[in-house]
Amino acid sequence: MLPGRITDGQRLDRKRHLGNDIILIIFQEDPQSGAFQLSSIRSKQNHIICFVSPKNDGFELLLAPRKEVPYFTPDLPEPAVIGTDGISRDFLLHKLINGERASYKAPIFASKITRTRSVLLYDVIDRYI
Repeated sequence: MLPGRITDGQRLDRKRHLGNDIILIIFQEDPQSGAFQLSSIRSKQNHIICFVSPKNDGFELLLAPRKEVPYFTPDLPEPAVIGTDGISRDFLLHKLINGERASYKAPIFASKITRTRSVLLYDVIDRYI
């Protein structure tokens, strides 16, 4: 469903949208079809992939964080199936936001965040002190 051009055989326009995200949410109508190949997206930015697929009256979740991402809460229920109500939506958003925050502790982001915060702090000092 991402934008793309017919002439873009490698789907680079679509991959560019996905390559800069820390968390990818992949919705699979039929997880048995095997249509999605994780190897088709290579990025140093992607740290958590959340697979969502329909299951009875809800959605089945599968989270695949990189090994560098520390543990984050809340825990997924067993089985990892959530409903279609607002509470389930809030649960998933809470889980993914915490996942993004945990990803910032991974080595690739930790040094960048420290550098960015340092620059911002010096900017505040220059402006106001």
